[in-house]
Amino acid sequence: MPDKKPRRKRGDPPIRTIDYTVAENGCWVWNWAVHPKGYALIGRAGRSTWAHRVSYEMANGPIPPGMVIRHLCGNPSCVNPAHLRAGTLQENARDMVAAGVQGAQKLRPADAAAIRRRYARGGISRRELARRYGVHPVTIEEVIAHATFYDPTYTPPRPKTRPAAVIPDAEQARQIRQLYGNDRKTLQEIADQLGIKLRIVSQIVRNRLCYDPDYAAPERRAVNQKLTLSQAGEIREKIRQGAAMAALAQEYGVGYGTISRIKTGQSHTGVERPRRPRAKKRRKRKVRPTLLSRNGPALTGKAMQAARRQEQAAQRAAAQQAAQQQAERNGQQAAAD
Repeated sequence: MPDKKPRRKRGDPPIRTIDYTVAENGCWVWNWAVHPKGYALIGRAGRSTWAHRVSYEMANGPIPPGMVIRHLCGNPSCVNPAHLRAGTLQENARDMVAAGVQGAQKLRPADAAAIRRRYARGGISRRELARRYGVHPVTIEEVIAHATFYDPTYTPPRPKTRPAAVIPDAEQARQIRQLYGNDRKTLQEIADQLGIKLRIVSQIVRNRLCYDPDYAAPERRAVNQKLTLSQAGEIREKIRQGAAMAALAQEYGVGYGTISRIKTGQSHTGVERPRRPRAKKRRKRKVRPTLLSRNGPALTGKAMQAARRQEQAAQRAAAQQAAQQQAERNGQQAAAD
């Protein structure tokens, strides 16, 4: 039966030498613990680390920041410094492609090329590509960004920039205000008609953008409010006369809920409702350990410490008084004898 290597225990001195076996191709194959992906492991400063990195540092000094250690031989369990080079992640990916080793990746170089061609044609999202190939969206992101599966003929697309908002000129601002004031169109309808963002239309109507000193901003009005105050008055009058709310909603082209709110006075009153003040969030008080005193309620924090000091002082005073009384009794008994 072959001899087993002694199992290392906590507190044993660290390994100062690298234990390996020289293969025919010159690789130093690691003889100790190996990661499931094939990389050699070694204990260092109480933790497991990569043995090939330790071997490189012992031979060449510290690893440059931001660099990884490449296996030129393609064998992840090799710790031969002659087969190790410091390089970037892209260089390491090139080595993996050249050696035909992709680790635990589900994709292959042909899949990566197909993903890049399909994404370049457009009309598909990265999430949809991830669903088709059964991988995480981050994997597709790395393939498209050229972080994995190096291909010298591929140029990654530039990151998409958010287009800046188009600011209308004075003539368009005048048109927007006219549509909102005279034609009684909603802000959303104006934005869809002119192809401008709803936020820009709202600021123009309120005279916060494209300022016009001769323009008076209208009173507060809901974004999707289609009825005027006079129409709301007509609706209330028809309701008092017995008209059905469903028929009125169909007649004025609004929802049943709008007619109901007009009837109950919740909207189209001409008076701006005051806003409710925002309630302040209460801070959660930290629960401190409590001490149930003998003659009072529970104490916390500094009160607990003060009560403890007072109790200790009272115990010392009582002990001193008892000792003094005992000494007096002993003196009286000695005088009597």
